[in-house]
Amino acid sequence: MTDPSPRLSPTSARVGTTDELAAPGESAKPRRRSYVAGVVYQTIGRRGAAIGAVWLGVIAFFAVFAPLLANSHPIVWKLEGQGVSSPLLRHLSPADVTLLVMTVLLLPGL
Repeated sequence: MTDPSPRLSPTSARVGTTDELAAPGESAKPRRRSYVAGVVYQTIGRRGAAIGAVWLGVIAFFAVFAPLLANSHPIVWKLEGQGVSSPLLRHLSPADVTLLVMTVLLLPGL
């Protein structure tokens, strides 16, 4: 005896195929992305992941610029007979200067 119920193939059982998702008058071809673009879209495409990436960016910004933002030394100092100096820049460590310079040079490349 045969089963009278129709059997669905794996492709016909999918919900939301490209034919159903295409706008009227547009082709139903799926959008092609490179591998890297697909990985980035799948990672950052979710709302929580995007919010997390923005938060990491804010933390990275403050980590890089903290030596300038949380410094108690004056930016410019003018003394009688000695001219103008910058105690803020004088008290930066070599690691602070390297991190700031690398960030300023590499940030436009992103």
